[in-house]
Amino acid sequence: MSKNYATTFTVTIASPAVFSCTEHDLYEDDELELETTGALPTGLTPSTATLREKYWVIRNGITANTFQLSTSFRGDAITTTGTQSGTHTFIKVAGDRLTMEPIPYE
Repeated sequence: MSKNYATTFTVTIASPAVFSCTEHDLYEDDELELETTGALPTGLTPSTATLREKYWVIRNGITANTFQLSTSFRGDAITTTGTQSGTHTFIKVAGDRLTMEPIPYE
């Protein structure tokens, strides 16, 4: 069973934007929603009760503590501009990665 969890992150104002979170446990193609107590930089939209804005983790820039996002599945990295404030949180929509094990024959 997958589960959702929320984790705080920071993001650079850059091209491409680099997201930082210690031991984020994200993988390429993970689907995220973003929330904030303030304002996200231009290029990012927080999810609300009426709008579920989705982002996908991309292969470029992923390390144990950093990652990049796209607005489309396997798309290009997001560029951010402007300013930001508050505490930012991501929610991993699909939850923990599932491992597929073969089902033994009886």
